Amino acid sequence: MMPPAISADDDLTRAVEQIRVSDAVVVLGAGMSYQAGMPLAGQLSPLVWHALDRHPDVLERVASILNVPHAPAKDIVGDDADRIRLSFTQIAAHTASRRAFQLAFTSLNRDKSRVISRAHDALAGLIYAKHVIRVVSLNWDTLLESAFVRRYGVGINAQERLHFKPHGNCADPDTAWVLPHEKGRVSATIIEDLTSLANERPRTLLIVGYSEKDAAVVQHLVNPLAMRWRVLRLGPHAEGEGAIRLAASEGLLGLAEMLRTDPPVPGWEFVTFENQRGIEAAIAGERLGPRDVDSCPILPHFKSARRDLDLIHRVDIAGNPGCGKSITVWQLARELNRSGWHVLRPNIPYPEDPTPLLSAVKDSAWKSVLVVDDAQTLSPSFIHNLNELATPRLRVITGTTDTMGEQPRSVRIPAQMAVEVLAGHYRRQQRDLLPIVRRYDSSIGDDYVSTPLEWRIDRAAESDTPWQFSFVLRGGWMQAREQLTALRDFERADLLLVLVFARQLLSLDAGSHTEDIVADAQAMAAQRIGQLPVSIS
Repeated sequence: MMPPAISADDDLTRAVEQIRVSDAVVVLGAGMSYQAGMPLAGQLSPLVWHALDRHPDVLERVASILNVPHAPAKDIVGDDADRIRLSFTQIAAHTASRRAFQLAFTSLNRDKSRVISRAHDALAGLIYAKHVIRVVSLNWDTLLESAFVRRYGVGINAQERLHFKPHGNCADPDTAWVLPHEKGRVSATIIEDLTSLANERPRTLLIVGYSEKDAAVVQHLVNPLAMRWRVLRLGPHAEGEGAIRLAASEGLLGLAEMLRTDPPVPGWEFVTFENQRGIEAAIAGERLGPRDVDSCPILPHFKSARRDLDLIHRVDIAGNPGCGKSITVWQLARELNRSGWHVLRPNIPYPEDPTPLLSAVKDSAWKSVLVVDDAQTLSPSFIHNLNELATPRLRVITGTTDTMGEQPRSVRIPAQMAVEVLAGHYRRQQRDLLPIVRRYDSSIGDDYVSTPLEWRIDRAAESDTPWQFSFVLRGGWMQAREQLTALRDFERADLLLVLVFARQLLSLDAGSHTEDIVADAQAMAAQRIGQLPVSIS
């Protein structure tokens, strides 16, 4: 009787069990990136033609060696493997043509990196979960780095060297890469690091999308680890120990799913500071957050707050509504983020039971900053327990609306001084500011009959808070009048505005969420139909 056939799913299950108990070091080959749209070595012909055509002297040398008439590189080289190899030898020997090739591949990589690669995204999740503790990529592309930044807001090597690229890197196109005709290489740094890991305890070697045909890589990287560790090989044509015959993307997605790397920090979301906005958001009076840190000036007492954060690892930024505390909170977080810290915030605005939030972060293996703005909406006991988590590797930043000065240990943002800083900042940027303000108030301008922008800034500088400053700067009373006039078309809009105002007061300026307003409107409708009392939930 024949033994039952072993399926790829069974192989994948055994791989998951192995990685779960021992962690993994991953070697990435071209098969991993191919499924994300990057070319294999045999598909580099157009890039070779491009590099040769950009440097006719190198193309002329190739034509001379082949003893063929001068012509465009496509006609001379085509897709012939021997001619491609010859072309690579000449490109490698000519600094400018090598750089042309590498820059062209970097441009391709830039376009591909804008699209999420599910396989690289899954691998990024395994790295964050510490199921994968090192990656040696033999590819030039930055798909894994892009996936990690997109997910977690920092570079993959920001806190520790986890990712090695011995054959070259699109992030550094000016350094000579290992081209397809050249022997592979493994640096002494990589060998030393992996040897250190091997001396600690056994891990699992996971080879993904790599044919193991490069003698130098096999000799210096794969074989020394394979002699001491279990080996898993993932690819559609994988053979040998631990072979899993699945495409790299399918296999890595399966590993990530079975190892349950999502959500990485339950109850929290990563802040990436992507898609930064200009000063128009502040002028419009929108609530400022992570996307506004680069356009807004640093407000007073930022240095004092940073000092507390460095010394006692936590800080509370307090002040009146509209004083600029939120942007200071996020600017503090951004400064640490630039140094490689992960930044997280609760993904539930007002959690009924915040206890799980504490459990999810207290033992983080990564340097992380926890940001809780509108801390006044959460229980004092939760904020106290959150601050108790603060350590040199886990920092806590809170922002609290405090109209009565009841937070004695907070760094308080003086609203009037913040207005002065804002006025000075905008006076220096009047050229960029004018077209934005004119979109709100066309009477502002430089001609004879217009109101000078300098005058409007001076008037705004008389405000009590930065929010009021922006309101006056854009002529906010005109927009408010227009909006109130439009609301008269809707029955009982006045009552809904009262409910929004009440929420603003009760939350100490935390504001109303769309779902809250919808719930209020539904309650008002029910009150009309059934004469039910209207209440704010």
